[in-house]
Amino acid sequence: MNKMKPIVSIFLSTILLPLFGFATNLETAFQNPPYSARPGTWWHWMSGNISKEGITADLEAMKKLGLRSVTLFSCGYEVPDGPVKFMSDEWRALFKYAVQEANRLDLEFGIHNSDGWATSGGTWITPEQSMQKITASQITITGPGEKMVQLPQPPITTKPYHYGPNKPFPPFYRDIAVFGLKTTGDDLPIDMSSATLTCTGTDAVVENLVDGNKDSACILPKARPDAPQSITLEFPKPISARGFRITSDRRYQAHAGELQVSTDGVDYQLLAPFKMVVKEGSSSFPRTTSRFWRIVFTKTGFSASELRIAEIELSPNSKISNIVEKAGYYRSPHSRTVIEVPDLGHTADALSGDSVIDLTDKLSEEGVLSWDVPAGHWTILRLGHTITGARVHPTTNREEHSFECDKMSKAVITDNYNTFVGKLVKDVGSLAGSTLTHVLVDSWEAECQNWSDELIEQFKKHRGYDPTPYLPVTQGFIIDSEEISERFLWDFRRTLADLHADVFYKTVTELANADGLELWSEVYNPANFDTFQSVSRVDVPMTEFWFNHPLHRGFAKHAASVAHALGKPIVPAEAFTATPESAGWQSHPFALKHTADIAFADGVNQIIFHTWPHQPWPELSPGITLGRYGIQFTAQNTWFDQATEWVDYLTRCQFILQQGQFLADVAIFSEEDAPNNLGRTDNAGREGMPHGYDYDYLNVDVLANATVENGRITLPSGMSYRLLVFKKSHTMTPKLARKVRELVQDGALILGPKPKRSPSLVGYPECDNEVRAIADVVWGDVNGKNVKEHAFGKGRVYDGMTIEAVLKSDGVSPDMLWSEGKLNWEHRQIDGTDFYFVSSREKKSVSTELSLNIEGKIPEFWYPDTGKTETCGVWRTDKGRTIIPLELDPYGSRFIVFRKAGAPLVTDLEASFEHEGYELVITKAMYGSVVSDASDKQVDVTEKIKAQVAAGNRTITARNELVGRDPAHGVAKKLVLDYTVGGKVHAVTIPEGKTLTLSPPLYASVRIADGKPQLVVSDNGTYTITTPSGTKSITVDALPKPEIVSGPWNVSFPPKLGAPESAIFTELISWPDHTLEGIKYFSGTARYRTDFEVPAAMFGKGKQISIDLGRVEVIAELFVNGKSAGTLWKPPFKADISSLVKPGKNQLEVRVTNQWRNRLIGDAQLPQPLFYQAGPNGSCIKGWPEWLVNGQAKPDDGCITFTTYRHYKKDSELFPAGLIGPVQIKCTEVLSVQ
Repeated sequence: MNKMKPIVSIFLSTILLPLFGFATNLETAFQNPPYSARPGTWWHWMSGNISKEGITADLEAMKKLGLRSVTLFSCGYEVPDGPVKFMSDEWRALFKYAVQEANRLDLEFGIHNSDGWATSGGTWITPEQSMQKITASQITITGPGEKMVQLPQPPITTKPYHYGPNKPFPPFYRDIAVFGLKTTGDDLPIDMSSATLTCTGTDAVVENLVDGNKDSACILPKARPDAPQSITLEFPKPISARGFRITSDRRYQAHAGELQVSTDGVDYQLLAPFKMVVKEGSSSFPRTTSRFWRIVFTKTGFSASELRIAEIELSPNSKISNIVEKAGYYRSPHSRTVIEVPDLGHTADALSGDSVIDLTDKLSEEGVLSWDVPAGHWTILRLGHTITGARVHPTTNREEHSFECDKMSKAVITDNYNTFVGKLVKDVGSLAGSTLTHVLVDSWEAECQNWSDELIEQFKKHRGYDPTPYLPVTQGFIIDSEEISERFLWDFRRTLADLHADVFYKTVTELANADGLELWSEVYNPANFDTFQSVSRVDVPMTEFWFNHPLHRGFAKHAASVAHALGKPIVPAEAFTATPESAGWQSHPFALKHTADIAFADGVNQIIFHTWPHQPWPELSPGITLGRYGIQFTAQNTWFDQATEWVDYLTRCQFILQQGQFLADVAIFSEEDAPNNLGRTDNAGREGMPHGYDYDYLNVDVLANATVENGRITLPSGMSYRLLVFKKSHTMTPKLARKVRELVQDGALILGPKPKRSPSLVGYPECDNEVRAIADVVWGDVNGKNVKEHAFGKGRVYDGMTIEAVLKSDGVSPDMLWSEGKLNWEHRQIDGTDFYFVSSREKKSVSTELSLNIEGKIPEFWYPDTGKTETCGVWRTDKGRTIIPLELDPYGSRFIVFRKAGAPLVTDLEASFEHEGYELVITKAMYGSVVSDASDKQVDVTEKIKAQVAAGNRTITARNELVGRDPAHGVAKKLVLDYTVGGKVHAVTIPEGKTLTLSPPLYASVRIADGKPQLVVSDNGTYTITTPSGTKSITVDALPKPEIVSGPWNVSFPPKLGAPESAIFTELISWPDHTLEGIKYFSGTARYRTDFEVPAAMFGKGKQISIDLGRVEVIAELFVNGKSAGTLWKPPFKADISSLVKPGKNQLEVRVTNQWRNRLIGDAQLPQPLFYQAGPNGSCIKGWPEWLVNGQAKPDDGCITFTTYRHYKKDSELFPAGLIGPVQIKCTEVLSVQ
């Protein structure tokens, strides 16, 4: 069996580096990238609707577009069942056929690890093999005396949630341990039903709150800080409590608020805040006695439309707060890492010694406890485990439960792999390892598991002590002391994370590798793992990002950080996943571009499209969807045939970003705590990273192999960082403390608080003594307040300072700064050549000035959209930095490349000229804080600036006088101006106190040809060029003005799409503005034809002729005199046509393609077929029409389209479409500067 291809894939970029080590070879490869750099796609086989014809058509289309890989999912979501059952002989034969076709087409093939898109399991997983959680019951008995007590079985999971068949789970329960916990008479349970309850909800059933039934709820309106909701309890006599617990009957009820208490039932005081994690929450507080209690909700959980509260409980004894999260039951989607060990000072309820008795051996198989009970009151705690109920989803099997497998049992994980992937590997034979190259584990959507039969022994192995005596802590009981209990919970969570990494992810990787495959995986979402640790166990760390949605943006950094740290060159991303609001064929290449560019700057270097639903009937369009989700990246998409240039753009970006090494000055330690779900809070704050610097995450495993070289923390992969940042945690294990001491001794810089103790129970209390001793030496007297730095060995430690302040004090300059615009960037070094990828996040042109931390090399511009490379025409050096004026188109991007030594030929370019017809229009002006976009910190001064410009004064000063007051006291301010000149959109930011004169745009540039500068101008005027030897002025006064192509336009439409064969447009308009419904609702490609004149004055030496199509919705293919001038997929829609035109009359053809949306809305005007059923975000098909089932052609019912999900109604808004213009022929002139 050929099993070499995955190894080649893993180390592809390492091989390419020497191959393209010479800059000329790298440039050639950038212009025509290798196949290995091309994107891939996910491919969803929906609900068993599969055909050989469709398989071949899909794969051939992927190859035609230039994709490299395809990853198959079997999925059952919002599409009716088809005839092919998952893993049946027919399904496996079709899988083998697909791999054979991929081999024929030289496509790499992968398979997701289970049916559905999450995560690992199937119908073959029994309840015993599924993910488990601890469950508990308790009763109170009184001694002394011999007793035989039937203990209540702890609750088991029987009620399904999320995807899958809605039938009860098979009952499953196994005992773990039984404990006797001695209590006092004051600690007997509080009778909650004795309280009189009232609440703010008009239809709320308050009795449900204390009925002992977690499936019945009291429903309250949604809570907000300005509109809180509350539940009030009035007891007949005062009760004493130390703990509080609240439960919902549903998931995703992560509400927050506070518990209050009153002496008179009128005035309430805060007693303890609380937060619910998924569906439960708890808090602890000093003993409080009162009749009047109130629960106030100030925040409703994410995605919840109401408050659903099933049970509330006040407890007489202290419990561990937030135990559901600390014991690994649930994980808040927005939780991050550190759970501090509290110092609450009320640990009188701690149990120890004779107060805790292990009674496990006194429990019969029938659940009867036989025990000679000592004197006193005893809480009998019965601990067991049941299934979590997590199922792989959404599966094609709608009748049977498809359980997620136990993620902490190597035997179960192996059995699961062999039952699915292992069989497919055998089916494809020698193609495994050559064409079938990878297994994918998609993002974790299985929630949390906190038990496995192997957990006790694994805990002993990892932590060195028996956890059994501390198991009551998982239910909130305090053993020995609150600190001891919290330390045990830290060890418990840390062990769960270790097992997720070293049992689940490592085992699947080893199994895949044994079959010649790689494991790709997205490791994030709420679970009991350490993201960095688990990602490091897979072959290819993967991430995801969504279209028009910030979700998961920060996750790219964790995958990229692992790749950088471990020397893995490829960081793929599930790309452009779309919510229903952004799905429905709304996307197109330009709309998607900036999302990809952001991901590239975050470390992604391979796009994997989400998604390509398999089309078993290729003739039906738009066809099958992934339900309501996805951009529907298929050959049936209107613009599919026009997407080649966009895919080429992505490929060029990926090729460069897969080479060499990422450069950053800062490493952020990801903390020892678990769970540790990196990335969630990175979306906005970039971890507090100052302007101009970049960073990676590092974890304890990577840091263990770090050394210090030339003052930089250096990894075996070659990555290095000047500064290591620790977060606000004051804990550190002795092992980590020893490593930090070593690094600082050797010259490292550390920013972070002085550790006070170990977080763990391992080696306690000696562990604390060692940590404090090391801290006293390394941190000295640093406290982050009056003492902020300390030298130790060759290095220094800091606290109480910003990252920027530390770097500047050490002389570390920002890598890249810029003057205007919202930019993303990444810096890589390839065999001595520096590459900066720079992109704009703004849908308008940006004029900015870059300041790069490089000196002595000539900057070049490499354009990934065309493959063109050129020497930068205007640049200068200043104080060791290279300064480059940069013009970026809307969502524009390019590589700034430094590979050759040299000095600038031109350092500045200015223009002085009058524009005819170039009106300056202020569109928006906002003055306010530089750090907050809140409405109370910003003032709209648009009308004031408009009036100033209308009066002839274009010199604008950013100052408080613009608004007559200071809109943001104590902080710096800025004036942000949006304006247009000649229809071109511009944006500029003026810092407070600075002045800027708004002048006409500079339609000129300098290019270097044969080592000499040339001036390229588009307007008449006087141009002043500054060189190292002086200045020179050049006047241009005879450049022809642009010619408008006015038409009329003969517009033709393809047949069978509802539009007329042709129509005459006397002027250019958006198709929805046309009076004919066939054009108004048209989706597809229309051809515009007209003649145009090119004046003879536009021809001659140094003259270049271009066409500007103006506004295009959304892609244009351009033909001049019958010859192609290229595909234009992003603004500005311009092309050089110098070689295609002649003086006088010429022929122009523009083929314009829009999206499917308008035709889908047009079809919604017609009577709807009966096989659609209204849903929350559109209409979902509920059954296949008879004609399709019988293999007949689609009947002529007036509808042009056929799709399994209808995102639009007849009154949905139509999108602009077509060639809107204005179309202009423009002339530029190239002049010698010398």
